[in-house]
Amino acid sequence: MNAVTIGPLAFEATRFAAILGIAALFLAASLADWLARRRGTDGGIAEAVWPVLLSWAVGARLGWVVMHWADYAAHPGDILRFWQGGFSLGWGFAAAGIAVGWQIRRRPGRARCRWRWSASWR
Repeated sequence: MNAVTIGPLAFEATRFAAILGIAALFLAASLADWLARRRGTDGGIAEAVWPVLLSWAVGARLGWVVMHWADYAAHPGDILRFWQGGFSLGWGFAAAGIAVGWQIRRRPGRARCRWRWSASWR
């Protein structure tokens, strides 16, 4: 088994990569908010990450269940056992895209780009 151990904790390598990816997402959102506050604007990115991440997880799991319904029909309680794996990336990204659209619609003023292009970028 490919495992990453941190003290008494052991993580499967792919799950540890997912944990690192989620942590990087929250770190990037927090950094973007901090930079926005330094420029005098309200970023609101970090508070939008939770609904998008949650919708990705739920959509990916539901997509997996729909694609493998024959396996889950006999034991519907297994649908909630997300720690056993079974996520569909495409369904998850579709659900996250819907959540991003909902976030933009909820806050239309924040959807506009506020970056200033200067001569130094040329």
